[in-house]
Amino acid sequence: MSRELELALLVVNDGTLSVLRIMEDMSGRDLLKAIQEDIDYKDTLRLFVAQKSDKSWQTLTMRDAQRMRKKEPVPFVKELLVDENEMDPRWPLVDYHFPSLDAMQDSVHILVAKPGYVSVAPEWKPETMWGSSLETGTLPFVGRGRAAKKLQSIHYSNFTGARDRSGRTTWQIPLVDNVYGTGKTELGRKYIDQCRQALSNEKPQDPENQQELTSREPTQHRQPSQHEFLKQLCSCRTVLVRGTPRQFVVPPDLLKAKMNEALATAISELLQPGTMPATNASDAAYDFATELVRVLGPLFVVLDNVGEAFEDPRGDVVSRERFMDACKNVLVSWTQVPQLHLLVLGYADFLHDVVPDASLNSYMIVRLPMQWMTVNAIKEILCKTRVSSADTRTLSARWKLSTDEDLEDAATRLFAASSGHLQKIIKFISGYPTFASFCNFVDSGGDFNTKAIDFDHLYERVLWWQSTLKKWFGWSSSKKSRINLTHSVTDPNGDQVSARTVVFECHLLWEGTVEDAHISAHRVVMNIVVGVLRPLREYLIGLDTVRVFVTSRPEVVQWMCLKRMSQLFTKETTPRQELPQFFGEATVFDEFVGVQVSSQVKTLPNLWLGSYYVDNSRPFYSESFRPKGLAGIGAAFRVQT
Repeated sequence: MSRELELALLVVNDGTLSVLRIMEDMSGRDLLKAIQEDIDYKDTLRLFVAQKSDKSWQTLTMRDAQRMRKKEPVPFVKELLVDENEMDPRWPLVDYHFPSLDAMQDSVHILVAKPGYVSVAPEWKPETMWGSSLETGTLPFVGRGRAAKKLQSIHYSNFTGARDRSGRTTWQIPLVDNVYGTGKTELGRKYIDQCRQALSNEKPQDPENQQELTSREPTQHRQPSQHEFLKQLCSCRTVLVRGTPRQFVVPPDLLKAKMNEALATAISELLQPGTMPATNASDAAYDFATELVRVLGPLFVVLDNVGEAFEDPRGDVVSRERFMDACKNVLVSWTQVPQLHLLVLGYADFLHDVVPDASLNSYMIVRLPMQWMTVNAIKEILCKTRVSSADTRTLSARWKLSTDEDLEDAATRLFAASSGHLQKIIKFISGYPTFASFCNFVDSGGDFNTKAIDFDHLYERVLWWQSTLKKWFGWSSSKKSRINLTHSVTDPNGDQVSARTVVFECHLLWEGTVEDAHISAHRVVMNIVVGVLRPLREYLIGLDTVRVFVTSRPEVVQWMCLKRMSQLFTKETTPRQELPQFFGEATVFDEFVGVQVSSQVKTLPNLWLGSYYVDNSRPFYSESFRPKGLAGIGAAFRVQT
């Protein structure tokens, strides 16, 4: 004889709870029709048996019901809404072994899921541990200490302002816009790990003095200490939002939703499948971020590749305006959420100009002091980085750097070859399995065999052919010249010489066909060519068409200063130590610690090698075209105008 069942139904979308009486010998299809009538819902429903893995029936607390009505995640929903629990419409109810009426108690027997999203408790995937390995291109966190410290101070300022809400806070947006390959993304990935390490190194604090730092409401207590703030920061999950080309080049009214959507997508990739909380990208930026941290907890959001994401094809001015609109309308709102901390990364020309006039009433953009690697930093990289997961040797062991002298020599050579550029350091270490092979590379001139060139003769030939080279490189025109190498050119004496002779004598490169060739040169040769053809004198009197190498006259003065600095800081030092009579006490230059510039850096215009100007109308003096030291500047200014 068939039993009568009294089944408790729970609609997981909205928390609706009802009880349905039905006979045990009926099918799942009959049950489905009865439920549709009971809850007055005609569309498709999915039914799940609310039986746990231990065969007990799920109970429902008042708090669970309230959370469902608010569309908040409830832990047991994710556990029970699985394929093995879904009811088959063809099976009779007797196959599910529902309990008898006298054993029902407060159990729930069937979970009803309407189409659409069902809230489940978010579940993070395990955090990625970024170990130092040449295999992954991940290096130790060296040379980033000042940037991390500055970023912490920015986050602390925003955090205290968000909790205080007095209206006196100037919100700070931290930006790193160094060139590609300098470790910007690594800073974002490892920042929270460094904060956790700093916290673990601190002395234990009195628990009675600790307070939860999760509310945005005005606090009646004292301003949180750095230690209290650091604890909250260390609980953050890092969310890397990688921008794609023109991702945020959208109409202004769609920008907020586009950026909210990008953040939600990046978070969903860090959560277990099916556990992403419901979001509405059209919400206000502050409301959107607040809801995320309420459900997920504290977040550290790294917005990477902003240069590409905001680069408008109409040019830098429009691109800059788009980025500033994003700062004003989205990023500032995100920084006002005390459990969300922000870092912006990217490289583009338009980013160079966002700071001077970006200090507005409500927010300011703050650049972080990212440094390139010094010799000491490279030594640390060699000693702390392993080759791969399979080869656990350190890089210093791989290169058999057994003594301090060997380590110093290797780091010095790497610095000279890379100028401290992180990506180049990785490339060199990866490309040369032994220290000897790398030494051979450096000693032979790096990627250019300088030993094969007589530089005195090269300077002489460039000076001799300067009129032809100016035409070839197209500096008198905005378009690149195409050269027919089968033709002849005229030398300063009026003789006809094959164009290919000029290419050979000046160590030039070409591509295309002999009849239609584009002339170029290796950077070492190009540095000499530019130094001879466009010396300092011509920069200073202004050659506006030389846009390949200079965009404004003030840039020339900057180059002069950089060239002098490169002489002063070929060894790691500080401005005050190098120029004690110039830098006084307590200046902004005290922040520049461990400055170092490779002696091989080529900075234009080259004041020392090509500043003596020789005109075709003047006699040629081969002994005077390579002035040394500061005399080169004098030579540049003494030239007859």
